[in-house]
Order: sequence, then structure tokens, then C-alpha cells
Amino acid sequence: MTKNKLNEILIYIFFWGGLVVIWNYGYTEATPLQDVLAAFVILIITRIVLKKFSKQYLDK
Repeated sequence: MTKNKLNEILIYIFFWGGLVVIWNYGYTEATPLQDVLAAFVILIITRIVLKKFSKQYLDK
């Protein structure tokens, strides 16, 4: 595994952890599993959107 790939994975882990905390503050009645699943879904959607926009603007 290259250093860049490892750095990317670490950034996603920290971003995902932040999403769990933010989601927990917004929905305090949610279970820990719901917090983790919601953050995972938000992370996946964010990653898809960022990849789409980065490809769109890098191709120009």
C-alpha cells in the first residue's frame, strides 16, 4: 500500500468519525449503530459527489 493511499484512508476514517459525532448531536435518540450507518452513507454519497465533480473539472 502506498503512502498516498494510506493517507487517503486515514482522512476518510477521521472524516467518518466526525460525521458520527455530528450525527449523534443532531439525533440524540439514535442508537450507535444508526449513527455509524448514517455516517457511512453520508461518507459514500460525499465521496461519489466529490469524484464526479473532480473528474468534471479536471477534464477541462
